[in-house]
Amino acid sequence: MTLKGDFREGWTRLFHAHTAQRVINAFSGKWPLVVLSELSDGPRCHNELARACGLDHKTLGRELKRLEHSRLIRRDILTDKPVRVCYQLTARALSAAPLISELAECWLTPEAYDGAEWQAELMFESSDPVTHVD
Repeated sequence: MTLKGDFREGWTRLFHAHTAQRVINAFSGKWPLVVLSELSDGPRCHNELARACGLDHKTLGRELKRLEHSRLIRRDILTDKPVRVCYQLTARALSAAPLISELAECWLTPEAYDGAEWQAELMFESSDPVTHVD
């Protein structure tokens, strides 16, 4: 392989790694998947979305701005009286939905773990938080 080919291959790998990191960052955090899940049923207005997600308006507003910046949701201003702001998933978010479902399936598949690790994971997820009293 030539030096030019090595450079191009290395640059392509770096580009894909950077892009993958941006995708992971877009979906990371406590609330993005909750908000996207609620929007998967169709467009929702801000107040309705806040109630459905169980979030206060400040937290929801911050998450909506992040998701809009990542072009996963679209913000529409309806000029009815009173003016309403509604959000809906973009084509980018809709195309990512099967990938997220597949990741969840991989996480929940017993074949992904050895026997002891799978049992420990199930016990950890189903147990109540432990409180220590000194």
